[in-house]
Amino acid sequence: MKVVINDCFGGFSLSDKAAKICIDRGMRCSESDNDNPDFIYTPKSYWGEYFAPNHDEKSFRTNPIVIQVVEELGKEADGTHAKLIIVEIPFDSTDGWYIHEYDGRETVEENHRSWG
Repeated sequence: MKVVINDCFGGFSLSDKAAKICIDRGMRCSESDNDNPDFIYTPKSYWGEYFAPNHDEKSFRTNPIVIQVVEELGKEADGTHAKLIIVEIPFDSTDGWYIHEYDGRETVEENHRSWG
C-alpha cells in the first residue's frame, strides 16, 4: 500500500497546482473541516497557500488520486515547507498503522516497525 508523507521539517501540504489537479480529477474542496476523506481542506482560503487533508488523514494519504498526482508532479506537488514522498508499506490494514510527525517530518509506523 502506498502512503504520501512529508519528508522534511515543516509540514504536510500540497501545492496549489497539485490540489487543483486533485480537484479536477474528482476530489472536492472545502473551506471548512469535515469528515469526508474526498475533501481537500483549505485552511487559509479557497485557493490558499497550502492544501492539507481533513481529519481522516489515512484515507487522504492513501487516496489513489493524491498518490497519482504526487507521483506525476514530483517536487511540483510539494506545498509550502513540504517535501512529499510516497512510501510503500507491506500491509493493507487501515487500523494497523499511523503517521508519526515530529516538527512536520513524518514517518509511517506501526507498533514495531517504521518506514520513511
